[in-house]
Amino acid sequence: MEKPNRFYMTTMVGTNGRAVSVLNPEGTVKIRGELWQAIAVGAPINQGEEITVVEHEGLTLTVAKRSKADGKGKQDSSYFR
Repeated sequence: MEKPNRFYMTTMVGTNGRAVSVLNPEGTVKIRGELWQAIAVGAPINQGEEITVVEHEGLTLTVAKRSKADGKGKQDSSYFR
């Protein structure tokens, strides 16, 4: 089995996507046309909501709801407290 490209994975942080399923806290998201397993930080994320990748461990992404205030993918600040 081929190892994931490490450069690709590091560029995922800050990337926006959309929840394909409810994340409570685990679920599936779609980023760059690909499906990923993800864990939500903070509140649960509903299907269809926009998300931002805040970190990853292996092939599982940690995501937060995308801020609607600025529309630029700002992470939920409660994650960083």
